[in-house]
Amino acid sequence: MAEPTVKKISRGSLLFSEGDHSRVMYLIKAGSVRLFMKRNNSNTEIASVRAGEILGELAFLDGNPRSVSAEAMTDCELVEISGPMFTAELAHAASWLKILLKTVVGRLRAANTRIRQLEGENSIKVHSKENGKAESYYQFISGQDFLRVTISFCSYLSLYDESSCTAAGLEVFVTNIFSLPASKTISVLDILTSFGFITINPSLFIKNIDGLQSLLRILSNEKSIDLTKQNPFSSRALALYCSLEEAYYASNYQKVQDKFVFNLSKIHRSESLWQIEDAKDLFRLNIVTNLVVKNEETIVAMLEPRLNHDIVLFKVIHALRSLNEQKRSVTGIVR
Repeated sequence: MAEPTVKKISRGSLLFSEGDHSRVMYLIKAGSVRLFMKRNNSNTEIASVRAGEILGELAFLDGNPRSVSAEAMTDCELVEISGPMFTAELAHAASWLKILLKTVVGRLRAANTRIRQLEGENSIKVHSKENGKAESYYQFISGQDFLRVTISFCSYLSLYDESSCTAAGLEVFVTNIFSLPASKTISVLDILTSFGFITINPSLFIKNIDGLQSLLRILSNEKSIDLTKQNPFSSRALALYCSLEEAYYASNYQKVQDKFVFNLSKIHRSESLWQIEDAKDLFRLNIVTNLVVKNEETIVAMLEPRLNHDIVLFKVIHALRSLNEQKRSVTGIVR
């Protein structure tokens, strides 16, 4: 009999989609996968599975279409088990075991249908400026979700020994308190890591405690982190600020008296190219002072990178919006 196939997929890839026909199930050797269902124009988080667990077993066992979609939350290594392989093994099983499997699968299908009926939509309604009509958009994670996970992170580290605090442990902690799926906790940890507030290696560790405390004060003082509100400046302006901040900390500037001359052509920028108006936005909000824009590559300015209220709040909102947009357009199913 043929050996199972080992498959590797990258983070963010779809392993399969709801409605697909496939007689394959997977054993996760490494990584974690989130399961979600479509509901109208939204998605509903169902569960997360990780190393040592099986997924895709329902369609595998009863031959019906996939009842959920599966997306890799991390880089994953999977053992692919095909229908013929399983059938060959099952041929030697007792008849009562075959009946048991059929019964369990039937009940799981019914449970999934019930979940589809009961789960609320992960969506937000936004009123169009043009016609005033409300349109619904899928929202994988909200600003309040971000705040809940961040507060839980601090509580978790204060309750347990630091060396035993892991991302998996925090996922369980957040799920028990707020009933949030593990995929949201992982996403918040990714954002906090990218901001330089924490590290995961493999235990959780606060890298910038003053910054994290300031972040919590800012977010908790906001009545709500509304992702639909207008931001103080554009995403390009944020990218420009991040480039200036990066150059400042890397000493990638020329100092002339009390001003800094930044040559942005030497700085890596993942965002779209900034425009003159974006620099003016930063000046208008007093994020930079004594600003002189010589050309589209060189800026002269006073810059004191700090945990500015607008900067921090917008960084969070921008990261969450980008994540929600990415989740709305997930494509590229791995076969």
